[in-house]
Amino acid sequence: MQEIAYLLYHTDLDKVRSQSIYERVPFVEAMMPLTDTQEDPEPHLDYILRSGHPRIVKTHLGSTFYERSLKLCGNGVKVVVPIRNPKDTLVSFYHFHQHNASLGNFTGSWDQFFQSMFLTKRLVFGDYFDFYEGWWKFKQDSPGQVMFVHYEDMKRDAPETIRRVADFLGKQIPDGHLKTIVEFTAFDSMKKNTKLLKASKSGANDALIFRKGTTGDSKNFFSPAQSEIVDTLVKDRFEPMGLTVKYE
Repeated sequence: MQEIAYLLYHTDLDKVRSQSIYERVPFVEAMMPLTDTQEDPEPHLDYILRSGHPRIVKTHLGSTFYERSLKLCGNGVKVVVPIRNPKDTLVSFYHFHQHNASLGNFTGSWDQFFQSMFLTKRLVFGDYFDFYEGWWKFKQDSPGQVMFVHYEDMKRDAPETIRRVADFLGKQIPDGHLKTIVEFTAFDSMKKNTKLLKASKSGANDALIFRKGTTGDSKNFFSPAQSEIVDTLVKDRFEPMGLTVKYE
């Protein structure tokens, strides 16, 4: 989503190909080198504050970190919240924790991960349901500021989803540029983008940044009991709020 947002504001693909994603879309809460050649890590927030407009940034933090500032800014600041179904997200987290040195390279089984990491809310960046519940509540209070985008919609119809994001951001897509965005941000295309992978200094194995990009892989991991636990959480926490998840 960060690359889609960037390309809605910029059409210079040479710059996209030559610059680290962290230079173009800094990570608010991160402190890591912004470029391949930068030796010392720099708080990305410092970089953001001295950057020009429009500022496109990403974050994995919950809404409580930003609510006061967002309310002060009003519709001058837009938030796009990508959401993937919880089961596929948890499987992705499992592999991410396994292959991320900064997270300890989790060595347990999937069942151990589900029990000791997910159910105890020990996932990096916090609990899945807390995160989306917070941003959804903020969206209800400030509908013009927050847009939820389902990963599954992107997989099913990327052009239409990108158009909706552009409309939300108030951006006109130049003739022919939509096709460019779709092709450039396709999973296989991004996986082959060596600049993106080389620039990742998060501690994760580069291959895990782009693993499969499919929907439904959770069926290969979840037991019936685990699936029921997540279904119950969705029913109890999301459905009363009107927040839906999609599995295909």
